[in-house]
Amino acid sequence: MDTLTQYQDSVFGIDVSKETLDVYHLPSMEYKKVKNNEKGLRELIAWSNKHNPKIVACEYSGGYERKLVVALVNANIPVVAVNPAHVRYYAKSRGIMCKTDKVDAKTLAEFTRERQPRPSRHPSEHEVALKEFVTFRRQLIKERTALKNRLEHATQNETVKITNDLIELINRRIKKIEKAISKLIQENSEWKKRNEILNSVPGIGVDTARTLQADLPELGEGSVERISALAGLAPMNRESGKWKGKRCIQGGRATVRAALHNAAMAAIFFTKNDNVFKQMYHHLTKNLCKTHNVALVAVSHKMLKIVHTLIKNNLKWENKLNKNIT
Repeated sequence: MDTLTQYQDSVFGIDVSKETLDVYHLPSMEYKKVKNNEKGLRELIAWSNKHNPKIVACEYSGGYERKLVVALVNANIPVVAVNPAHVRYYAKSRGIMCKTDKVDAKTLAEFTRERQPRPSRHPSEHEVALKEFVTFRRQLIKERTALKNRLEHATQNETVKITNDLIELINRRIKKIEKAISKLIQENSEWKKRNEILNSVPGIGVDTARTLQADLPELGEGSVERISALAGLAPMNRESGKWKGKRCIQGGRATVRAALHNAAMAAIFFTKNDNVFKQMYHHLTKNLCKTHNVALVAVSHKMLKIVHTLIKNNLKWENKLNKNIT
């Protein structure tokens, strides 16, 4: 049986919200609504198994889809999480303008049957824990920064005291979560080795390494082009007829892109020894007259490609300058 026939046989589209899951099945056109909790997930899995599911599709919903994805993976049901924008564009292309939970679930099932997305790579329990810790640390730092900014304008002694107490409390929480992250990485031999490789690259420090491990677990897998697209660092062509616009980056994972941006800045301006990143930046800005931002994006992209290749081949950094670039 070919892939298209399999997808036509049994496809589920699930519209995810905080409290409910709206499920639509093709080709039977059956519709079901269940609670987005453990009982509802068990009911959904029991019902879907009756239809011998070939693929179940849901959209990224700000984290509300995670329990569903984990439950389906544990039940050995192929699942794919898709970009909601892609499904919406698909709906508009077919003239589907109304938007209800049932319509969204049906559209998602039809999108999946027609486009045939591959089942997603789903994180292990430890990967979920690492991502949650790294995200929580990032949120704590953001809260601390907001408090420090507020402290600059505080005039009352009591306000200053309470704000300082909160900052100190957050500092302790950050140290605690950092210990948990370090322990998690050290207990996993693969992550430990990957961490050593990442930290060997100029500009990449502890924070960037943690972000790449947590938010880009696909690093070292597949093609460079795919990794670049996931990070949002792949230059996209903009052409129409005789008109040719400037290539630009778009989409991708903002946290990964920001981490690589900071790492590129560190490699260019704060490393003592010369390296390929410095060399590339100066070549782009001085020889080719590129702007700082354009050169920085190019260096970030270069760093990502090098890191991906190093991890893929289990190698540490070696600084190899290009003698042809002056």
